[in-house]
Amino acid sequence: MNSAISSHIEKMPFECEMLLARVSLGWPQIFSINLDGSVASARPFAAIGSGAYLAHSALIQRGYQSSMAFNEAIYCVYEAKKMSEKNAGVGPDTEIFVVYQNVFKSVTEEGLAYLGEQYKRLSIQPLEPAPYPQSGLQKVYGFFSEV
Repeated sequence: MNSAISSHIEKMPFECEMLLARVSLGWPQIFSINLDGSVASARPFAAIGSGAYLAHSALIQRGYQSSMAFNEAIYCVYEAKKMSEKNAGVGPDTEIFVVYQNVFKSVTEEGLAYLGEQYKRLSIQPLEPAPYPQSGLQKVYGFFSEV
């Protein structure tokens, strides 16, 4: 009976994603554990869930690197999370945790509010309908050729 249960459990999909971070020999490491249970090393960042592709895009667009100044890095992470909210499966609740010199800390509500203010100021803004004069539009359309 136990072998039948064990066999059944092994055939079940993992059905969750998670990130595992650690510091080994002074170097940070991030591992992404995928829905199928496979593990991948990620550098210099990782994201999971339905909004991960948006978070990755935001971090790449900002040129995120592990050598960034802490304040720049934390903003990039916040912005990536906010950008991932464009996916309907990602909610607005945000928590950011940092491991520094073997101490685990969370960003305070005040810190998140400050990051939110910076996000409103620095993030990509929706385009307003542009009041282009007709001559300006003709210049743009002039770059297209008949097919």
